[in-house]
Amino acid sequence: MTFQPYRSPSTGCRVRAVLFDTFGTVVDWRTGVARQAAAFAAAQGQDLDAEAFADDWRALYQPAMEAIPPDPARSPLWTNSTAKTWTRYSAATTSIRPG
Repeated sequence: MTFQPYRSPSTGCRVRAVLFDTFGTVVDWRTGVARQAAAFAAAQGQDLDAEAFADDWRALYQPAMEAIPPDPARSPLWTNSTAKTWTRYSAATTSIRPG
C-alpha cells in the first residue's frame, strides 16, 4: 500500500496537518465540571450554582496554567498548581472546604 497525501477539495493543496481546539469545541468540559461540582456540594450539604462555578473555574484555569513554565519535568508543580486553584476558588466562593 502506498501513501497518498490528502488534498483539500476546495484548494487542491496538500493537507499537512489537521488541528482541533478540543477544549470547549470537541470536549464539553462545562457540563462535566458543573455536574461533579454539584454532586460534591450536595454531598457536603451545600447549595452551589454549579454552572456559575464551572464558568468561574474556567476563568481561573488559563491564568493558573500561564503561571507554570511548559516543562514536562515540572509536572508535579502543574498538578499542585491546579489543586491550589480549585482550593482557592472553593474557599473564596463557597462554604465548602476541601477535606
